[in-house]
Amino acid sequence: MIREVLTIGDELLTQISSPVQKHEFGTKELHAIITDLRDTQKAKTGVGLSAPQIGYLKRIFCIEYENSNPRYKDLIKEPQPFLVLINPVITPIGEETTLLEEGCLSVPNYRQKVMRAAKIKYSYYDYAGNFIEAVACDFLAKVLQHENDHLNGILLPLRVGDTDYIKQF
Repeated sequence: MIREVLTIGDELLTQISSPVQKHEFGTKELHAIITDLRDTQKAKTGVGLSAPQIGYLKRIFCIEYENSNPRYKDLIKEPQPFLVLINPVITPIGEETTLLEEGCLSVPNYRQKVMRAAKIKYSYYDYAGNFIEAVACDFLAKVLQHENDHLNGILLPLRVGDTDYIKQF
């Protein structure tokens, strides 16, 4: 179901989300949250969406995008199939960083450049509770870090990169 995306000023977006517990994996409730995330993300043409953005304070987010995504078509080099991450952990690899423009469905009509790790290691659980580890760089690494921020109550304006480059439209 398509949900309302909470926007800046909503107190839920500033809170730290709770981990999904073992007994919650594979449940109808977890499946419903994941379905709502995917439906809402697609309807809003986002590249990722976290559970807190639709009112669930759980450590879950999903990512999915095509090269043709109108919000990031100049940054996406290859599509990302649907991926749901539960209880993710993100660790930078090396010292290299990148400064890229980001937007956020919870901060409408606003974009800014944000400095983030260029390459990361990430681990998470899938819907069935299987533990997965992977490495990401470029655009995917940026999206993973952005969505993970939401799980920690951090919104885009708190990630000030180049304050001379902020677009409001």
